[in-house]
Amino acid sequence: MTSIAVRMRRAPPRAVFVLAAGLAFALSAQTAALAATVDVTVADFAFSPKGVKVPQGTVVRWTNDGPHSHTSTSDSANPDGSPGIALWNSGVIVVGGNPYSRTFT
Repeated sequence: MTSIAVRMRRAPPRAVFVLAAGLAFALSAQTAALAATVDVTVADFAFSPKGVKVPQGTVVRWTNDGPHSHTSTSDSANPDGSPGIALWNSGVIVVGGNPYSRTFT
């Protein structure tokens, strides 16, 4: 039977910093790669799907497939009815025009 001796030694502080920075970069790159795009269609005065819940970093893209121009605007009221802050307003999304996209952070 062969035995192998393993010695652990503490890495110098600079090496630990470089390793931590590299790990943080790798995780942020992986998170960016995992970011998804959710498509919402606007047609006949309705959204499809009606509502979506998305994790941070997700892009939601609204496309107008109906005969009329539409907008996508956040609700500016809090759930209790008190005034809130409008988070986004797409402006007019025209029929056959460019979709509107927003990344949720």
